[in-house]
Amino acid sequence: MNINKDENIITIIKYEGKFHWFTAFKEMWVLDRIKWINDFVTSGVSGVNINDHQERYNIAIINKNNIADFIQHLKDDGYMLKKDEIASEFYERLSSKTTWWDIHDLLPDLFIQNILKVCIMNSMCRMVGLVS
Repeated sequence: MNINKDENIITIIKYEGKFHWFTAFKEMWVLDRIKWINDFVTSGVSGVNINDHQERYNIAIINKNNIADFIQHLKDDGYMLKKDEIASEFYERLSSKTTWWDIHDLLPDLFIQNILKVCIMNSMCRMVGLVS
């Protein structure tokens, strides 16, 4: 298993008591794309279309009304990770000499729960617009 952490991140979404593991490009996880795009416009970036959300199923803001559809789109497009494969790979790499760097690509970068209220990594929370 090889997940390119420069391009993709691992995200767990807890929804209706189930944990869904995904890996996708970082911009997929910007939860409020309108705010995110407005930040580019405010910073003087030109040519940005505030209404273009095609790369994320035309969902501008992920919320409790569309999270189920978002999860289904991710599954349909093959972004879902199989927990058994991650666990197997983790245990294959595990030894008494294992360091963070040996397994970091298997660990989640973002955890979304209770409709987008909990993050694990503060830098990712800033990127997706949950904290300033």
